[in-house]
This record gives sequence, structure tokens and C-alpha cells, in this order.
Amino acid sequence: MEIRMLRKLPATIVISLSLGATMDAQDRIYVDQ
Repeated sequence: MEIRMLRKLPATIVISLSLGATMDAQDRIYVDQ
């Protein structure tokens, strides 16, 4: 259980960061247009 949680934690962080980056990029592109 603990090992699985430790393995999932970095993955969720990377996914959340990538989603946040894409959201910021889309917002910037929308504003530029």
C-alpha cells in the first residue's frame, strides 16, 4: 500500500503540473488571438 502511494504521488504531481502548464498556454493563446 505505502509503496504504491509513493509511486503514484510523483505521477499525480507531474500530471497536475502538465495540466496546469497546458491550461496557462491555452489561456495565453486565447488572449493573444
